Amino acid sequence: DGRYARLLGADAWAPDARAAAELLAAGPVPRRPADRPPHVADPEYALLTRSAADLVRGVMAELAERSETAQADDLDDVARPRVEDIGYLVDYLRTAVYVGDPGLFSAFTGWLANILTARGVPARVLSHALDALARRLTGYPHALAAVAGARDVPARSERPGH
Repeated sequence: DGRYARLLGADAWAPDARAAAELLAAGPVPRRPADRPPHVADPEYALLTRSAADLVRGVMAELAERSETAQADDLDDVARPRVEDIGYLVDYLRTAVYVGDPGLFSAFTGWLANILTARGVPARVLSHALDALARRLTGYPHALAAVAGARDVPARSERPGH
């Protein structure tokens, strides 16, 4: 629907390749004003980008540590997300902060919960990952809000029909 194009400040948007070709064939697209959307001016995205690798390492380390404790019945070697999964989680969090849409992160979290479940990783493990991620987001109010909004997504995906 063009929502992300507008959020990113795109000069134009089309729903498919044919419409884009028609738009471009019609002539030059007028430039939008240079004002950046308010969420782009927020430094949180840049800070998240700089700390992304540390966030992934920290979450993975916490999940590994958790698997070595008594509470680890759901985090054995088979039932643990891969580093790529946590990397994607952080990437989508950064994207949601960048475009100012926490629903984007919730939607991805639901999709990831379904993927992990299909691989035999209980969705509650994703809840542990979200908790570990949230503990590392001190000073990131938009990111914390996005994580908070996605917290019940893994639990919903374990219910029948989700």
